Amino acid sequence: MVQLVEEFFQKYGIYTFIAVMTLLGFFNGLKKPIKKYYLVLHHKYKEYKKNKIRNKFYDTISSMDFLVWSNELLSLIYSERYFTEIFGMKFPAYYISCDHSYKYSEFKRLYNKEEIPFEKYHIEKNSLTTSHFMHYSIKEGSLKDRILRKRMISQYKKIVADSIKYPYLPGYMLDRYELDKNKRIKHIYVHLGTYQQNIYTSHILEYELFYAYTRTRGAKIDVDQVWKYLPFRKQIHHNNSIPDILYSGINRYSLLGVQMFVMFYDRHQKEYVTLLLKRAQGVAAKPGYYQFIPSGGFEVYEKELNFNVAIIKEHFSLRKVIFREYLEEVFGLDEFKCGNLLKNTETTYKILNHPEIINLLDLIESQKASLELMGSAADLIGLRHELSFVLRVDDENFSNKVFSPNDEFTHNESCSSRIRIKLSQIEKLLEGKHNINPTSAALYAMVKQSKLYKEIAKNNFKKRVELTS
Repeated sequence: MVQLVEEFFQKYGIYTFIAVMTLLGFFNGLKKPIKKYYLVLHHKYKEYKKNKIRNKFYDTISSMDFLVWSNELLSLIYSERYFTEIFGMKFPAYYISCDHSYKYSEFKRLYNKEEIPFEKYHIEKNSLTTSHFMHYSIKEGSLKDRILRKRMISQYKKIVADSIKYPYLPGYMLDRYELDKNKRIKHIYVHLGTYQQNIYTSHILEYELFYAYTRTRGAKIDVDQVWKYLPFRKQIHHNNSIPDILYSGINRYSLLGVQMFVMFYDRHQKEYVTLLLKRAQGVAAKPGYYQFIPSGGFEVYEKELNFNVAIIKEHFSLRKVIFREYLEEVFGLDEFKCGNLLKNTETTYKILNHPEIINLLDLIESQKASLELMGSAADLIGLRHELSFVLRVDDENFSNKVFSPNDEFTHNESCSSRIRIKLSQIEKLLEGKHNINPTSAALYAMVKQSKLYKEIAKNNFKKRVELTS
C-alpha cells in the first residue's frame, strides 16, 4: 500500500495529492484502509514541504546573489577589517592569533579545567541542566522579536532537525578569550551547553540572514531596516560592543570548534600536499562547501546522555579533541566507537593509544613532524570560533597511509588520493570559488603566516625540508 501511495504521489503531483487528501479527509474515520491511505499521504506531504523548504534554504545561501548581499550587510555591521581576503575573494571570517605559536607540549598553558563554572549547572549521569532557558534570547526583547524568534526556530528545525545526530551532546561553549595588549589570545574560558543549544542560538544566525534576505531582496541595504529581521543577532548585540561580541560567546551558546591544516611530503608526487574535501549534502552546516580536514566541534566524546563532571573535565583537552577529529575525518574512525563509560577515561585512553596517534606522537618526538596551535578563526555569519592548528609531517612514509574521511564528506571511488591537493596548486584550485567554508579560508590565511609553511614554500613545496627548532 505504501508503495502504491508513493507511486501515486510521484505520478500525479502535489495538487492532485491535496485534492485526494481533502476528499479522503471527509471519510477519515469511516474505514481503516482509507484512514491508512490518508495518514501515509499526510506524511508524504509533510516530507515534501520539509524538503522543499530545505532545498530553497541551501540553494539560496549558496547562491552568489545571497553571498554578495550578506557580505555587504556584515561589512556594514562589523566593518571589512574583520573579513579575510584570500583565493581572490573576501570571506566573512576573521582570525585572532595566539600570543605565540603553541607547540604540542604547550597546549595546556591556554586553559584550566578547574575554571569551568560547574556551580552553575546541575550535572549527574544522564542529566545537564542550567539556570538559563534553553534558548538564551527567546524570553528577551520586545514581544515582536520574541514571536519572530520562536517562528524562526520552528522553521529552522524543519531544515536541520533530521541532520542533528546527537542534539543533547554536551560541549564546551566559548565564554571569552583573554587577550594581551596586542589583541592576541593568551587564555581560553568556557562554559557548558548542548549541541542543540548551539544550533538554535548560533547556527540559526545563518537562517536569520536568509530570512532577512528573502524579505529585502532587490532593495538597497538599509541596516536599520534589516535589523528588524535579525532578532537573534539584535539580542547578541544588545548593549555590547563589537569586540565584546567577536572575542566572546556572549548571549548565545557558541560551541568552540577545532580545525587543522595538515601538510605532508608526498613521496609519490614529490611535493608537499594538504587534505581538502567537499562537505556532504546531508550535513547540518555548510553542505557542499570545500573544507580542510580535520574539523569539528569541541565536545564530550561519550554518548550524548552519558556523562558526569569527571568526564567533562577529562575531555576538556585540546590535544584529545584535535586527535579525535584527526582519527574521524582523516581515517574514518566512528565518532563513538571509543569508550562505553566503563571508566571515565576510557574514550580518551583509546584515542591517545590508537596506532595512528602513537605514530604521530613518535614523529613529533623525533622531530619529523610538528603540531602547533596558531590561534582562532571565526565566521561573522554564525559568530562561532574554531581553534586553528597546523600539522607538518616531513617523514615521507606518512604519505603511504590510506585516508578515509567519515560520512560528513562527499566520497568517490578514489577518495584517498583525491583529497591530496598539492600545496603549489591549492590557490589556483580554490581561486574565485564562493563555496569555501569561511573558517577554512581564515585557517589557510593563518597557515601562510606560519614558520612551518614558509620553510617549505621557499622551494615551491617540492623539496622535503627537515624541521628546525
